[in-house]
Amino acid sequence: MKQQMVVIHLDDASLVWLSGVVGASLAPALYDVLRELVEQQLKPVMVDCTDVAALDDGVVSVLAAASMQAARRGGIDLRLPRGRCHLVKDATAVRHAISAAYPAAA
Repeated sequence: MKQQMVVIHLDDASLVWLSGVVGASLAPALYDVLRELVEQQLKPVMVDCTDVAALDDGVVSVLAAASMQAARRGGIDLRLPRGRCHLVKDATAVRHAISAAYPAAA
């Protein structure tokens, strides 16, 4: 399954939609996108992983770093499969949310 990333800007909000098996090759681009969105002070920053089949630890680390950077502005709105929604503000919250949806990743 091919990995994809789409970024959508909606006024002062943003959505990063991921799909497929999201691995290390996408992590640097995801890091750059999330860093830019946080620096632009867009709120909320939503990361939609509902169509992600699997992700690796590098991607989890990127999400954890972004959540800590965004904590002052409310964190990252993380959407996961099976209707799981988490407002994450630190690495522990990201890893906890990811481990429930993707046990092999966290």
